[in-house]
Amino acid sequence: MKVFFLMIFFLQSCVLYGTPDVRLAFDIGTGKIKMQVVKVTGTQIETLYYQSEATSLVGKSLLDGNNMISKEGEERIITILQALKFTGEQYAPTSHTAIATELFRKAGNGQKIIEEIANLLNMEIRIISPEEEGILGFLTIVKESDLASENIIVLDIGSGSFQITCKIDGRLRVYSTPYGRFPMHEMLIQNDFSALDTALKNISPEIINKIRCSEGAVIGIGAHPKQVLKLNCSYTMNDLLRALEANPDVSLDRSDLILMKKIMEFLDISRINFLGTQAGITGGIFIKQLEKAG
Repeated sequence: MKVFFLMIFFLQSCVLYGTPDVRLAFDIGTGKIKMQVVKVTGTQIETLYYQSEATSLVGKSLLDGNNMISKEGEERIITILQALKFTGEQYAPTSHTAIATELFRKAGNGQKIIEEIANLLNMEIRIISPEEEGILGFLTIVKESDLASENIIVLDIGSGSFQITCKIDGRLRVYSTPYGRFPMHEMLIQNDFSALDTALKNISPEIINKIRCSEGAVIGIGAHPKQVLKLNCSYTMNDLLRALEANPDVSLDRSDLILMKKIMEFLDISRINFLGTQAGITGGIFIKQLEKAG
């Protein structure tokens, strides 16, 4: 009789709250591979485990001079994914989702390598567009902050690209450029930032107007300059200028600062509020899954 009542209670709980299931997602980026394991109960998402590993070799992209991922780079990606997948599967996930971003969009052999890795690990991996990457980051921020989606602009800085995402007239708008941390560092070495300057001028007037006229917050996620985030979770142009004075060399740290200085100058951004999301854009993956199921 006791077992019978426990079963009834369980079935009622499933009806009221939904049956919990465990899901796993990977974000295979230019600089890092991130894995998040969550428990989904109804519309609630609870993180069970998160881990990230650097894919870049000594702060450099895995792309060679011909925009191809080397065999060494592929082996490194496979090794990291195998180790992460083994760890994640200890939670007995019911589904696996994996996305790949700018590194594989740009590499001439990106699709081929993704297919090889997917077959080896018995896991579907999809190369997503820059627009989808921006949307996933935006959804993550909306979920993890208390801010209304209409009142935020999300600036996601990656190793290979960056996205600006905001909501205009009820629709998400994304602007993306292939000028993230690593390409920016190459510009610094060559002392030629013309490609970035041109890219900024190509931002749509609607997005520029939203940023310049909005009373909402500009939220930074991803690889924002660590030199200005040591003490606070927000920074201004003055913070960037002071950090630039302290970093005069041709380093990746300096190019990070120059990238943000140029973005803030062009878009008249006075302050960027940084939000260290728990797992980057993987959070957006789970949110989209719930939206699709609903």
